[in-house]
Amino acid sequence: MPIRISGLVKVHNEIRNRLQRGLPVAEHHRFRDQVRTIVLAVETICRNEGTTPNDLPGPSRRAYEALKNLDLRVIPEPQTDGLHAQRKIPHIQNVTAIVRDAGTDMWHHLSRYRGEGLRAGSLIKRFESTIDTVDEVCESYDCRPWELAAPTRHAYSWLRFLSEADNLALHLRALWLVQEALPRVGFTPGEWILSPMAMRSLFRMSPKGGRISVRCNEAFVTFGEEFWTPFVLRSRNPRQDGLGDLVGEFANKPQFIETLAALEGPVLPAEESAVGQHHDLNSAFDRVNRKYFDSAQTRPTIQWSLTPSARTFGRFQFSQNRILVASSLDHPDVPSFVVEFVVYHELLHRVHGIKKVNGRSHVHTSAFRGDEREFERFEEAEAFLSRWSRKLA
Repeated sequence: MPIRISGLVKVHNEIRNRLQRGLPVAEHHRFRDQVRTIVLAVETICRNEGTTPNDLPGPSRRAYEALKNLDLRVIPEPQTDGLHAQRKIPHIQNVTAIVRDAGTDMWHHLSRYRGEGLRAGSLIKRFESTIDTVDEVCESYDCRPWELAAPTRHAYSWLRFLSEADNLALHLRALWLVQEALPRVGFTPGEWILSPMAMRSLFRMSPKGGRISVRCNEAFVTFGEEFWTPFVLRSRNPRQDGLGDLVGEFANKPQFIETLAALEGPVLPAEESAVGQHHDLNSAFDRVNRKYFDSAQTRPTIQWSLTPSARTFGRFQFSQNRILVASSLDHPDVPSFVVEFVVYHELLHRVHGIKKVNGRSHVHTSAFRGDEREFERFEEAEAFLSRWSRKLA
């Protein structure tokens, strides 16, 4: 039975995060010693148990190999603006409650805020006041909004988005279109409640006690009656009437992706999360975009994963317009064209979207596979990934 080394994966993640933030030159020597000590400790434990690091469970083995293969000659330094000088991340109370209350207020008192009156302006002032509070707290802790806890981060991005008058108008229009359609399904605004918000998923519906509470991604407010009327009509029997299909179809549209980018812009992680020890994902995207898409693709959020993987080397998150690439590919033995192939594959997911056939979702369609083979070194890249997976497994 393989031995288990508790905490090794966690240590690897912490070291990777430190490298992404950068280390002051004065800490480089100690950091190198720390990494070498951890690697040596793993090897010593294995030797004492009569085994080798290659026999460790998959996650521990990949963490060990990632640490073993770190290029300790090149250690990034922190940003000169002191972005990461103090690593304590604040917990900011009441931001999510303020957002929740604002959403409820707009839904139940919609007539107050629609139009060009002062009421909508008062909403923006409320939003700006909370934004200023978050910014001040972040500044005092030397952190940035993307480092906040997820609920606070989402609430902050929502407030920033709606603090712009045009975006607030879109939000209020969506609420109005839904309320106009509700009588067609036999509901009132007190029985069927919509809350567009910044969230990871596309939508969630919670029927309870004769009421339906619907949370959906704020980016859908970019659409008009063509989306919201069928959304309401299909909400009575969502599975039977294909509500998920409707949502998926519109989430693939360029308007949604562009609005999502505007929504998440204030809380996107630092660019260094795309820069690994051996490969830069932003550069890989630029090369792929020029060669295969005539530079027509807008840049998604693109990051190395926090934990290495032996099987899934890339993933495209539709709801967040984000590409995650397995950190197990950030290795000196992995050629650049292989990383580019993974980025190309994930971009194809954004281009082709999700197809529904007989109620089932398909992402690797024949059209997708045909375009995938357009990659110049397709077979070579596929073969390398198969070998690499077996090596890591």
